[in-house]
Amino acid sequence: MKLDLKLGIELGMDRDFEISRKDAFWLEGFALRQGSILSLQDKRGKWFRVRVTSMSETDLRFRVFEEMRDSVESELELILLQAIPSRERMELIIEKTVELGVDLIQPVFSLRSYGFEDFPQKKWHRWQERARKASEQSRRGIVPKVLEPVPLLEATDFVRKMELKLVFDEAEVSNTLKGFLGFQSRVRSCVLAVGPEGGWERSEIDMLKELGFVPVFFGRRIMRVETAAIVGVGIIEYVLGMRE
Repeated sequence: MKLDLKLGIELGMDRDFEISRKDAFWLEGFALRQGSILSLQDKRGKWFRVRVTSMSETDLRFRVFEEMRDSVESELELILLQAIPSRERMELIIEKTVELGVDLIQPVFSLRSYGFEDFPQKKWHRWQERARKASEQSRRGIVPKVLEPVPLLEATDFVRKMELKLVFDEAEVSNTLKGFLGFQSRVRSCVLAVGPEGGWERSEIDMLKELGFVPVFFGRRIMRVETAAIVGVGIIEYVLGMRE
């Protein structure tokens, strides 16, 4: 379920406020310090830019300096299930999909991706920092979590509750992403599975289909892993997350 980011107070321009850090626990994903700039949503649903003036272990004090015209978070809960690509492509995927609005990223080991034994753990530890910087850059109200990499089969349990499950499949010939999304309405949660270089193995596609995933494709062009993930998240957010 999409996290409710509304504060229990009404914010106003050029005023000082104090909130409990416990009541806004999602802000702990940012590097909070005096002078930090955050995007906050008040109880009316309006978004504001604020500057932290002081803080303690329990409270956060800030001053409002800008009212934002639009919401920085969509109503769509979007999860990216990403097979780990080689080199530094995962960091690019994290950065750009966070900027586009993804809510959670679950890296997975697939048959054609990194194996658990070969994966350098230091990579995962810096991925969350990349997500934080991308959230700050794009003025988001929350820092999406980048979970610890797990085998594909283990990653499917927590996505069962998602309303819409999509997997990119180069062999698919009937469902384009654009065409399929055009028939969806009132979808509030979606998970997108993107394979590694060379795509998913057929056994992995079959397993995902048994779990309710719908194979889709972009068109006739074969894209790089990072391009597919970034464009896919962008299209889904635009079609499903920006509906009036």
